[in-house]
Amino acid sequence: MNMHDRVLLKIEIEWSKGELVIGLVDAGSTPVEIKASGMRAFHLERGHAWGESSSLYEAIGPVEVDAGFSRMSLMMQSGDALIVDAKSFLLPANIVR
Repeated sequence: MNMHDRVLLKIEIEWSKGELVIGLVDAGSTPVEIKASGMRAFHLERGHAWGESSSLYEAIGPVEVDAGFSRMSLMMQSGDALIVDAKSFLLPANIVR
C-alpha cells in the first residue's frame, strides 16, 4: 500500500466500541483516515531509533493473522511502528494496494 511520506497527525481510540481512527495528511495536506473496527490489539513504539519524524515509511496490510482478525502495520520514518489487530479496516479510496 502506497502511503510513503504521509504525515501521521493523530490516533483516536474509542475504547468502549473497540474503534480506532488514524489521521494522516498527504503531501498536498489532504486529510485521510484509516479506520479499524473490532480492535483487539494496539501497539505503538515512539523511540525515534532513526531520528525524529512524523512521516510514514511503509504501510503493510491489512493481512489476516487468525480467524476473523487482520493486522495493519504502519512503519514510521523514525524507525517506530504502529500495529493494529482488528476485525475490519476501512482504508481511504485513493490508496493504491
